[in-house]
Amino acid sequence: MTDHTLILGIDSGLDGAFAWYYGGRIVHHVLTRTLVVDGAISMRDLGSIKVPYSESRIAYLEEPFNNAISGGASTAGYTDQCKRWGRLQGWLESWGYEVRGVQAKTWQRELLDLARFEVRTEVACKPRLAEGFTLARVKRDGVSYWRLRGNGVETFFSDRLGSPRAKYIEALALSTSHSPIEGMEGAITRTKTIVSHDTKAASLAYVREHYPDLNLIPPRARNPHDGLADAVCIAVWGSTQVKET
Repeated sequence: MTDHTLILGIDSGLDGAFAWYYGGRIVHHVLTRTLVVDGAISMRDLGSIKVPYSESRIAYLEEPFNNAISGGASTAGYTDQCKRWGRLQGWLESWGYEVRGVQAKTWQRELLDLARFEVRTEVACKPRLAEGFTLARVKRDGVSYWRLRGNGVETFFSDRLGSPRAKYIEALALSTSHSPIEGMEGAITRTKTIVSHDTKAASLAYVREHYPDLNLIPPRARNPHDGLADAVCIAVWGSTQVKET
């Protein structure tokens, strides 16, 4: 790693931040919201920020989210983010920065202690039939039924059974016996565990532990700004990617 390269880490959202790393420390940072004019980042204001001069400049710009886009609002948000990313790239290159994109999951995985911020969520599984059985809605004499077929047996559950009928069908998720209705009364709904990580809490913790003098709470605010924490982390992570030449 070199101490002679100016590293800029950018959380590219409109409520994101910019953080400059040089000589082993964060030398300057600014919230994106303070640079927004008429809904867009003011490149003039951004260019007026004074940071240490270095012939070697690298900007690590968090790439637009790449999850599946659906719905008008999500599509519009993705388009705006791509446009903002492109404008930032052009500005940075004009000021002598080498621009490198980075996905959030990359710097988070390699820099943060995500294991400390593991979140486990129990989610009910969708009921499924025991092997060899089928369940379908049918009508007999104008009355709706659930028809269960399996092992050469056909069983009908009327909607009039109400709650008991719901318990029978729910219990099919646990059935492993030859007859899926054996022992249904004591059946328990199956669940699965979804493991995720609170990446915002992890980045805030990283900055607090490694840069305790850095104030993450904006003026007139009570809570730390997670976009600023992310920008700092991106800059620090970026410094680990730069090799002495």
